[in-house]
Amino acid sequence: MKRKLLGVGLLVVSLITGAVCSGGQGTASAPVNRSSTEPMMLDISPFFWEQFITPDRTNMELISVTGRQTFDGVPFQVDGRTHLYSRGLATARGKSRTAFPDMLGVKVGRAFDELHLLHATEWTDLEQETVARVRFNYADGTQHEFPILYGAHIRDWQRMQSEEKEIYTDPDTKVVWRGPGVAIYKSTTRLSKTRLNNPFPGKVVRTIDFVSNGKVASYNLAAATITSHDPQRPVTPPVPLDRPELDFNASLTVRVINEANQPIEGVLVCPSLSAAGSPATTVTTPLYTDDQGMGTVRYPKKESSCFLFFAYKDGWMSIHENPLVRLQTNNAASGQILVTIRMARDPSYRETQSASNPLSAKGIKSSGSKTTSIAGTSGAGSTTTVAATNSTSASQASQNNDPHPLLIIDFPVGSKVRVEASGDLGAKIWEEVTLFPSLPSSPYLFTCGKDCAPRPARFYRAVLVP
Repeated sequence: MKRKLLGVGLLVVSLITGAVCSGGQGTASAPVNRSSTEPMMLDISPFFWEQFITPDRTNMELISVTGRQTFDGVPFQVDGRTHLYSRGLATARGKSRTAFPDMLGVKVGRAFDELHLLHATEWTDLEQETVARVRFNYADGTQHEFPILYGAHIRDWQRMQSEEKEIYTDPDTKVVWRGPGVAIYKSTTRLSKTRLNNPFPGKVVRTIDFVSNGKVASYNLAAATITSHDPQRPVTPPVPLDRPELDFNASLTVRVINEANQPIEGVLVCPSLSAAGSPATTVTTPLYTDDQGMGTVRYPKKESSCFLFFAYKDGWMSIHENPLVRLQTNNAASGQILVTIRMARDPSYRETQSASNPLSAKGIKSSGSKTTSIAGTSGAGSTTTVAATNSTSASQASQNNDPHPLLIIDFPVGSKVRVEASGDLGAKIWEEVTLFPSLPSSPYLFTCGKDCAPRPARFYRAVLVP
């Protein structure tokens, strides 16, 4: 069983990621406008992971919301969606964290009162988990961040049979659109709208960043519009539930232990549930085990047929993978179900963590038209000389205890910058890690290889793109 469109299907989460990145080109710099009160739809198309309508395909689940839409009197242009990194998404797509870069430098260039978002997630996460952050970059150099919480502002694009409650706890969030889902999962599609109030409406916002928090669910953005505050705008009522909620009236206990039968705390357990006649299991709310290695999973007793479990913790691996529980058989035998998952230490993880003694280097600035800064890592006890390509100077890196060296990108704000990696300092071709269509600040600190397991690249550099 594979996960199909819009974040549905079997959940397979991995903490192992690699290092390839793709990104879109940034838009031209927006002029600073301090007086306009008209809504302005932000251009997020450079960051699209998917366009809903192309010459080759049409996303039939989302076609009815595609194009110009108006909710709460606010216009939106819905043409596609972005994907920020999540552990579930990266593994399902067979790609690394850097294949799903943060959205940095979305152009604004004016003051405003409110930011309105049409968004959702791919995959399910813990209730109230901070999936992403929205960061306002003001023209005076200050910043303000808003946490985007699962179950407050967003939920999975797909309303699954395995979802207990459709809850949005944020008072400025509601479901504004529903559409058909994926037939095999008996799901429906949805989109929520959130209003974020600018705490400093008199200050010009130069750019907005959308940053992943690296959780299970991937943050998806379909459209964004800035507006002034207008109490006279019409209000779009929330779209009611498309089907009754199931009664999650039963529970089972998950226990995670090691080879010595001792509990393991802090294990991420991701249950996948088949419910209400769906022939395939679909993700339901994950959990973290407590100090006794325990966790509770709720489900609708009459409508559920089976569970499939996945467990993840840094440095650990499952001994018996993916425990399967057929609920009818277990319920007939006993009213209490205990699912035991055994895990053992992963020796390769220890080797990975001790394989390198990191080095870091500050970016080197040049008066030339193209500047590159490089950070490197090397084996224990050695030193690495880091240099600037197409620059006028070189620098010696100094050791520190951070396992991920910092690359200090010292280009002008708004520059288009590509971060590259290589195992060989003299390599002619370097691998792209991520692309900043518009550098949000200068200097900008980039953490090299933080999520590039099993082994980070040895050298990193930032290149100014013409």
